[in-house]
Amino acid sequence: MSTLTRPPLITHTTTSTTVLTSLSYCTTLTHLKQVHSQILKLPLSHHHSLLYKLLLTSLSLPATNSSSIHYALSVFSQLPSPPPHFSNKFLRKLSRSNCPENAFLVFVKMLMTGLNVDRFSFPPIIKAAARMEGLFEGMQVHGLGAKLGFDSDPFVQTGLLGMYAACGRISDARMLFDKMSYRDVVTWSIMIDGYDVVAVFVFYVRVLNVVLNVENRYCQSGLFDDALELFEEMKRSNVEPDEMILSTILSACGRAGNLSYGKVIHELIIENNVVVDTHLQNVAKEFGCHNCYGLWVFKNWTD
Repeated sequence: MSTLTRPPLITHTTTSTTVLTSLSYCTTLTHLKQVHSQILKLPLSHHHSLLYKLLLTSLSLPATNSSSIHYALSVFSQLPSPPPHFSNKFLRKLSRSNCPENAFLVFVKMLMTGLNVDRFSFPPIIKAAARMEGLFEGMQVHGLGAKLGFDSDPFVQTGLLGMYAACGRISDARMLFDKMSYRDVVTWSIMIDGYDVVAVFVFYVRVLNVVLNVENRYCQSGLFDDALELFEEMKRSNVEPDEMILSTILSACGRAGNLSYGKVIHELIIENNVVVDTHLQNVAKEFGCHNCYGLWVFKNWTD
């Protein structure tokens, strides 16, 4: 029978080294608070570096929840002047957590207390805005980034592109995309997927209106075609599509009823020996719901 590894025992002789070791073993918020109490008993010169480690550990617990996030925020609020590289790490952790909106609490503190924000501060806060679909917050960050001269940074631009696409502002995303001097497969994927997501929404609104016998001229959308046109532009730019882009385009073909283009995408997948994962198989199955050729493709891919 295997035994659980126990964390080092914290005693009156605790040192910064034993605290760091204890932090590496922390799996619950209760134990983390015990380690925190020991940190406060150490000389002040050790506090900041250990508290930084404690904060990052609190967001890496196996079951990170609102309690551990709020605990981390309360500790962060008590730090007088955390260095920018740490604050940026904290922002990244929060932007990937279950409560990405909390990243704005840290970002606002950085601005209000005069802490330096740099080009590394913007991608995580933009990611947080995208995940919470906070268009207003994202636009505010975009404006600040432009004011500070960070809006030309490729990582900031890619984040903004994803934020506008996630918020359904596909025209704003396209405007930003067209101004980008460097576009890699990630930016193309975001843009193409953004067209597809918005088109799907419009598609189902149109179906609902038909069911309700409501006329809505705004539901007549060529967004699926826009996604296909963008894919053609991507190919002319000599950027190789990945499996995610191919699955998005195949899905768009299915919803748009574009059988001929779906055949072209299938041939492209075969010619380039693209690995057909479960996601792409599911898209092929969805494409098959619209035509017999798609059913044949799905059958041959899954045999």
